[in-house]
Amino acid sequence: MCDMDGEILFVIENDVFRYRRNKLVPFLHVDNEHFAYQVFGRSKNDLFISMDDGIAHYNGEDVEYLYHFPSDGMSVTREPCILENDIFYSIRNWGSSDFNLVLHGKLVEE
Repeated sequence: MCDMDGEILFVIENDVFRYRRNKLVPFLHVDNEHFAYQVFGRSKNDLFISMDDGIAHYNGEDVEYLYHFPSDGMSVTREPCILENDIFYSIRNWGSSDFNLVLHGKLVEE
């Protein structure tokens, strides 16, 4: 569940729903076996999607990977900090060489 631009989103299996007028309204189907059942975002055209093997983005039309984890033991540890032009993710490597890192993304200016 997350708050997106004043709307509540719920994830049920591979589907994301908006909560509107006391009903769950289908919003997005994530057709990827690596979907980690978490979405965060600013608007319906700007969602970040946690994947088992990285981080993806939904731009209102397509889901595309932004970042693939370089090792199998890596995962997102908590909700990202989403600012106007930046996003920060806390990442943990649970493998043989434990470490934490901060992944920083910037909005691409067109």
